[in-house]
Formats: sequence, structure tokens, C-alpha cells
Amino acid sequence: MALRPRRGGINLLTATLDVELEIVNTGDASAGTVQVAARLLSAHRDQQAELDALFAEPRVRPAVAPFVLAPGEARVLPLLLTLPRAAIRPIDMGGRAMFVPVAAVDVRYGSGMGEAQIAAAFAVGVARDGAAKLAPFRLDGPARMHETLDARPHGAPVTR
Repeated sequence: MALRPRRGGINLLTATLDVELEIVNTGDASAGTVQVAARLLSAHRDQQAELDALFAEPRVRPAVAPFVLAPGEARVLPLLLTLPRAAIRPIDMGGRAMFVPVAAVDVRYGSGMGEAQIAAAFAVGVARDGAAKLAPFRLDGPARMHETLDARPHGAPVTR
């Protein structure tokens, strides 16, 4: 799976990410009843524990209608993720309040051996020419949408 952010930012009430999620069936059998759930979180020190708990939940609310994915087939899903501004955990960077968005994606599907899962989190930030790191979103400035975003794997993925 790959996450491609298209736009994102913060307004007075919410943080929003507009992303495309690409899922590819790399197996040799169909993935039946594929269910995709996605949430926007705020990066913080104990992030992995939060992700572990989230990905261990028995059922999650799907972001799109379930579908079947044939062997070798890819599907690109547009997703709009939001987080209330009150739920953002600010990170202090040089005296400035910053927000590092984390998109948590949980894909569950039917396989020949029952239900299977692949889940991963992606840190999202502003891509800057020549910079290896992504820039976080500023919380101390005016509401702003960013068009030049990128995503990086964040934390340990889950495969069951």
C-alpha cells in the first residue's frame, strides 16, 4: 500500500488531509471483501502504542464500500481525513507549536485462511526542495492549506 497526499492543512476547527491510497494485491489469489479504514492522528511520543491499539481493534468503520481485489490488481482510493483541532497534540519546535499529521490506514480482507490484515501509518508533511525531512504544519499562524506534501512510513506496520 502507498499513501500519496494531495493537499492538507489546518483551519480554525480541523486538520484535514486529502490523500490517495493505492492498494495492490501482490498475492496469487483474490483478496475478498477488502475493507479500508483510515484515521488522521497527531504524532506524539507514545505514537506506537496508540497505533498498536488502533490496529488491534476487532472491526473498524470502513472509509469506502468493501470490494474484491484480483491477483495483481491495484486500486486507488481517494480519502479525506479530518481531526478536530482540539485533538491535535502540539509539538514544540524552537518555541513554535507544530503539528505532524499521521495517517493510520487499516486494510482487512478475506483470504484463503480467513481474515487477513495489513495496516500502516504514514507521517505527512510539507515537502521542501533538497530537504530530507518533511516540514510539520504550523499551529501558530493563519489557517493554511499546503499543496506540496509527501508521506513517509511511520512506526511499525502490521501484517496478520
